[in-house]
Amino acid sequence: MTAGAPLPRDVLVKMTFGVAGQAGIERIVAPASDNGTFRAEAPFPLERLAAGSYALQAAVMVDGNVVGTISATIRKR
Repeated sequence: MTAGAPLPRDVLVKMTFGVAGQAGIERIVAPASDNGTFRAEAPFPLERLAAGSYALQAAVMVDGNVVGTISATIRKR
């Protein structure tokens, strides 16, 4: 995809946040295109979390099919 080209309408990002191995809070958002870079943002209520480790996962979907994933572990102290 070239810089400045519009993002296809069928692209979504599913983000999940919570304790690893348990059902978490899920958000599905349409990413924004910023000079050829796609960015997806979703709010999660972090201020009320107890100290511990949490998992953040993102899955990029095109036409409802997952085409890429990424995950990270976040620790709140």
